[in-house]
Amino acid sequence: RNTTGGGGSSVYGCDETYRGPVAMSEPETQNLVTYVAGTPGAGGVYSGGVLEDRRPDNTTTPAPDDYRGLFFDVHSYSQLVLWSWGDTSTPAPNDAALRTLGRRMAWFNNYTPQAAVELYPTDGTTDDTFYGFLGAPSYTIELGTSFFEGCGSFESSTYPLNLAALRYAARAAFAPYRLPYGPDTVSIAASADLIAQGDPVPVSASLHSARFNQSNGTQTTYPIASAAAFLDAPPWAPGAAAMPLTAADGAFNSTQETAVGTLSSAGLSDGRHLLFVQGTDSQGRAGTPDAVFVDVAPAAQIATLAGTVTAHADGTPVVAQVTVRDPVTQETRVAQSSPVDGSYARTLRAGTVEVEVRAPGYLSETIQSVSLAGGLTQTRYFALLSVCERLFDDAEQGGANWTAQSPWVIGSGVGGHAGKAWHTPGYPNNANVSLMLAAILDLTGYADLVLEFEDRCATEANYDFGYVEYSSNGGASWNEVYRCDGRTAWQANRIELPASAAGGNAFRLRFRLKSDVSLNAAGWAVDNIRLSAGGQACRDAQTPPGDPIFRDGFESGGADG
Repeated sequence: RNTTGGGGSSVYGCDETYRGPVAMSEPETQNLVTYVAGTPGAGGVYSGGVLEDRRPDNTTTPAPDDYRGLFFDVHSYSQLVLWSWGDTSTPAPNDAALRTLGRRMAWFNNYTPQAAVELYPTDGTTDDTFYGFLGAPSYTIELGTSFFEGCGSFESSTYPLNLAALRYAARAAFAPYRLPYGPDTVSIAASADLIAQGDPVPVSASLHSARFNQSNGTQTTYPIASAAAFLDAPPWAPGAAAMPLTAADGAFNSTQETAVGTLSSAGLSDGRHLLFVQGTDSQGRAGTPDAVFVDVAPAAQIATLAGTVTAHADGTPVVAQVTVRDPVTQETRVAQSSPVDGSYARTLRAGTVEVEVRAPGYLSETIQSVSLAGGLTQTRYFALLSVCERLFDDAEQGGANWTAQSPWVIGSGVGGHAGKAWHTPGYPNNANVSLMLAAILDLTGYADLVLEFEDRCATEANYDFGYVEYSSNGGASWNEVYRCDGRTAWQANRIELPASAAGGNAFRLRFRLKSDVSLNAAGWAVDNIRLSAGGQACRDAQTPPGDPIFRDGFESGGADG
């Protein structure tokens, strides 16, 4: 808060809201303002920054509604979406539009949308500065539930929800004062295959006009009235040709619609094309579009790879991701095998490709230099080896596998969890106690270690922590791979350990609880601890000499279909 002086900051240097001796006294503030706004010229108009100055420096004149671009200040914490003003309860000149976009973003992260002053008075903040100087739509997002949020909640909630909010804002950035009023194009599905020139392109798009956070006031919503597709140009581009779509249920008349249509690929050039879809509401307001890629090629240049993916042990079908990549052009396409019979099919441009097959619980397989010919289908079969389980403990057979420091103990029904689990009931202050594997594991020849476990981390949030650590030298030194705190619900965890963790003969694992000097909680609990691995040792254990993993001549590169 170093750009203005007022009721939201302090003149006293020891206060946490001290605003500095003069406006913009600090080099960090000066550099930020110069980067975003530039420098003021005649009449105080800023130029040279990444955002344009389109509003006079007063408190009453709105920026034009075709302003392009946005500014965000993202920091912790409070779960809020804030906009100007911060130092007065008088609404900003663009308040209605700022509030509309704020409520749109708050739908994604479920934060409270409000003018900054509704929290408490602030002055000299970045959002007020850049809205005030430039007219740019400017927001502060107060992330999460604490200044130092635990990795578990950040990665599972705070990060993905706010990324979704920012992605929406990016789609609205061409006209952030206009587009949020209209319907949001939520998703688009076009042909997932490479399309032969002249073939039809089926399109389906989901649109929604009522996705506002209504927790602080009410946003009026209107039914969707129409939708259109645009090829190779956004809807606002000069000369962009709208191709009308129809409502899947027969009529556009609600706030949530699916729009469908079939586009012609005749006349489209060989290559990648961008397909936009935009909706309009009953008030004639166009909304925020979305887009997907559509790839087109001459039919004679399109090859197909097909076959099945099964389990090597018993031949049962495996649901796997089959990725085909041309290392020269970088074209990459993915297919998923069927759960019914393991079959898959993937079209792509003819060429020499590499194929990778991945499935949970199985070793991945990668084959290089597979030659695919245009106009033909080649059939390839994969029989996947299972990953090797090097450790599993569900606490049901007792604690012989572990060295447990008090208060680690096996209990039943911990926090509503079925069966038995290790936990730390009534853990003390100043604790530093571990549940450690009693014996080292020999992982010679193994690779790609994956640790899975379930846990409930009911500790004092931000002060008492659970750590998962491994050692490759029998316990002489430890490496952290997981940390948690303050979570009362059970969750499943899957951690891919670093490559350096595997291959040695002195692997150890421990779950360590560390607490501070005061207060505690119900405790950390863990169950269903599993360590799986791949590598040559795992392969050798399952594959007798001469037993093929890739059938029908795949290793020779020959075609059989």
